[in-house]
Amino acid sequence: MFMNCVAGQNDIFEWARDHQVHHKCSETDGDPHNAKRGFVFAHIGWLMVKKHPDVIKKGQQLDLSDLYEDKIVMFQRR
Repeated sequence: MFMNCVAGQNDIFEWARDHQVHHKCSETDGDPHNAKRGFVFAHIGWLMVKKHPDVIKKGQQLDLSDLYEDKIVMFQRR
């Protein structure tokens, strides 16, 4: 949790959710790190802009029960 805070890439919950969406929807508008939007976007730009509506839609379709059950993840989220 500490290293996640230092990295400045949102909280663990958001990072894990976005990473799952990234693997499920790689290189589409549903991919939060879509490399087709450019090298800088894929590495740090995605943290600085509003999410594409497809990213939000795909993220809502995931089973995130493991994240909700993790006490550390939810502590940091609060």
